[in-house]
Amino acid sequence: LQQHNISLANVVGFSRDSVAANGKAMQTLSTVFPSSVDLPCISHTLTHVGEAFRFELLDTFMTPWYTLLYSNTMAGQLWHSMIGESVKGFSNVRWYCRAEIMMQIAQHFDKVPKLLEELREREIGEATTKKMLE
Repeated sequence: LQQHNISLANVVGFSRDSVAANGKAMQTLSTVFPSSVDLPCISHTLTHVGEAFRFELLDTFMTPWYTLLYSNTMAGQLWHSMIGESVKGFSNVRWYCRAEIMMQIAQHFDKVPKLLEELREREIGEATTKKMLE
């Protein structure tokens, strides 16, 4: 800070990843920089907010969708060939990816019944496909 002529009083905030170790570091920094504000990562904050939303009926369909399309290469390739675009990626730690996947399904909703029929006919993910058809 001295090298850049920044006064300790001018440090007003710390933007950080929300990992616990950074929270501990922030506790220490707040004693050195008492006027600073803790600014946890907005992406992680949104992830935690998104985790709080529960839509039981939607989850009943989406949980097997994630399981099948992201663990079975043939299912993912079939969906890709039907919609003519890259299949949105899934991550357990990035809540918004679920929204991206749902938006992609919504944009191609007319193709979902055909996909499920194809999966059943080809015996791809039989139990998982059956759950989605229920």
